[in-house]
Amino acid sequence: ERVRSWAREHFALFPEAGSEAPGLTCVKNTRGVPIAKVNEYLAAKGATISEGYGPLKEKTFRIAHMGEITIQDIDELLGWIDEILPGLLVAKA
Repeated sequence: ERVRSWAREHFALFPEAGSEAPGLTCVKNTRGVPIAKVNEYLAAKGATISEGYGPLKEKTFRIAHMGEITIQDIDELLGWIDEILPGLLVAKA
């Protein structure tokens, strides 16, 4: 729920309500953020998110939250994305 709440605040959820996967959040990239740039930044931190593929490339991205990922891990990842978002939005404008 932490990732989904963040996604609703900053973007939007991609799947219809009730169709969400328990171990993965698919986010609709409503702000047109270049996900490759986000991943370049995250790679330096030892993390990555998944880009959409095919017709959904750059329109969605996915954040996994299964296995041994803790809420602290999630908060750290979301914090890193929050750090880079303002610069990407300014660059896009």
